[in-house]
Amino acid sequence: KYKETKEFLLRQISTLQNSISGNREFLEFLKGQKTFFDESERRELNLKLIDFENPANNIFQVTDEYYFKNNKFGNREDIVFLINGLPVIVIECKGANKQEAIALGIDQIRRYHKETPEMMVPEQIFAVTESLGFSYGVTWNLSRRNIFNWKSEETGNLEGKIKTFFQRERILDYLKNYIFFAEKNEELEKYILRQHQVAAVEKVIERAYDTKKFRGLVWHTQGSGKTFTMIKVAEMLFKAPRGEKPTILMLIDRNELEAQLVANLRSVGIENVEVADSIEDLQKLLRNDYRGIIVSVIHKFQGMAANINTKPSVYCLIDEAHRTTQGDLGNYLFAAIPNATFVGFTGTPVDKTAYGKGTFKTFGIDDKQGYLHKYSIAESVEDGTTVPLYYSLAPNELLLDKDLLEKEFLSLAEAEGVSDIEELNKILDRAVNIKNFLKG
Repeated sequence: KYKETKEFLLRQISTLQNSISGNREFLEFLKGQKTFFDESERRELNLKLIDFENPANNIFQVTDEYYFKNNKFGNREDIVFLINGLPVIVIECKGANKQEAIALGIDQIRRYHKETPEMMVPEQIFAVTESLGFSYGVTWNLSRRNIFNWKSEETGNLEGKIKTFFQRERILDYLKNYIFFAEKNEELEKYILRQHQVAAVEKVIERAYDTKKFRGLVWHTQGSGKTFTMIKVAEMLFKAPRGEKPTILMLIDRNELEAQLVANLRSVGIENVEVADSIEDLQKLLRNDYRGIIVSVIHKFQGMAANINTKPSVYCLIDEAHRTTQGDLGNYLFAAIPNATFVGFTGTPVDKTAYGKGTFKTFGIDDKQGYLHKYSIAESVEDGTTVPLYYSLAPNELLLDKDLLEKEFLSLAEAEGVSDIEELNKILDRAVNIKNFLKG
């Protein structure tokens, strides 16, 4: 049987495209999503290349000078990590004395893709180091904005970074859960979740299965990938092997985001996705206990009856939570699915609202610090994800002719039929901002 499996695998791999599509299919092989026909049993069997549940059952190997040659080019990778004989990670090492050493290493990885794409079909992650920093990303995506610095608790300790990054359970976790493909502008793109995204996903999954806590807030600064974090949470909750399939509500604040969100959900292998096009659609899906992912906007909860679905296996993920659950809309939402777990995602939480609650009190009541996980703008700037904003106050003089303004105002008042001076003062009192501006 081992011989049959090996021959099948070799045949299948040899037919994969030397492209990002072939790389995606190879990852499906690694994750056990492929089958093969067993001649002796005359049926399809699952093809298991990696044991994700029991890391000790796998063989982890490291080799240097990993060489590959096709009909035109030959390339030699510095270091390659293999699991069960399959190359999954490549590292390029550059000297610290070279200028732009990390960029040179990335250029080398880019050249491998161009000259020997066959070598890059099985490899899923790459890393580059110059003995000081440690940058990582996914193969088939060499955009600088998708290459990140790995952080360890001890700043500047390269050995610590390498040991934490290449921890066996962590690498298996990344291969199984945190690499994904999505369509963007009709092109296939590959992504890897960053450290803060992975940490948030793990916190939300833990909260979802907590029997005593039912709310949480993920406070991640704008531009830090909240949408992909939400998608990964939804995928892992839906595909979890435990219990019955859940109902997962993904609430966004704009209708135009629905199509892209649905496309991304389906790209990670979730077909049980429904878009609630109307209030009636949403009520029907919840009342009929639909098991899958429901994409909707918060406004479709307007006027919804209480207790429309009282099951605890309902998880509600809310984007832009600082504004979407204010006031009556939030009240309708919490009343309609009272036993659900609610997790808000925001980059700008509001401490107080007109209703006296605010994002922290709404979603952070089960956590002392007011949130499940936080990724601040300062961390984002330090990681190079957000560009720092520098500003200075420029001298400016605004010269106002007081007599002319008063003349114009009184002329306008006369034209509008207002002559009583006390009434005019009441108008000015109501226009406090204008009054203060004119005083300046």
